[in-house]
Amino acid sequence: MSQGHLSSEERYVIYHLRLYGLSRREIGRRLGRAHTTIGRELRRNGSRMVDGNYWHETAHRRALERRRRPRHRRRRSNGRLHAYVVAGADRRAAVARPSDRCRHAHRHRDHLPMGLR
Repeated sequence: MSQGHLSSEERYVIYHLRLYGLSRREIGRRLGRAHTTIGRELRRNGSRMVDGNYWHETAHRRALERRRRPRHRRRRSNGRLHAYVVAGADRRAAVARPSDRCRHAHRHRDHLPMGLR
């Protein structure tokens, strides 16, 4: 299966294969993509209308807009969430390796071998 973002050409193919009534699995098979990628594309960039049509030009524009939008904005605007994420990153960095976690969790036990204290 190929990796990365869907191209405009792939969205064009998805559009036409949906018109023929093919399933997500069959579209994925023909494009060499996972069926979940096709389903995610249809859900994220498909029509917001009741008819549920998929328009490749609109879908590509939405995908490009989403790609340009910074992902960290929510975290930074919510002070409590930002502090929680930073504190979690600091904790993970302090106790990163499994051997460090073992030493940290069992630091008060004298019966462990010297290498694990």
